Amino acid sequence: MKAQPFAVSTHLPAPWSPDSWQSHVAEQQPRYPDADALSRALDELRALPPLRKLPQLPCR
Repeated sequence: MKAQPFAVSTHLPAPWSPDSWQSHVAEQQPRYPDADALSRALDELRALPPLRKLPQLPCR
């Protein structure tokens, strides 16, 4: 049996940028039955400090 050649795509992805994810459709999102509980949890997370402090971020 002869192996089939791989298909080569000529489509190149758009250049990456920190906000490039916003151009994609959010698929396979979970469904939360209690919208009020979700809202409270999100508010609590927004009030927390960042996971990394500024000095820990890599310099460019």
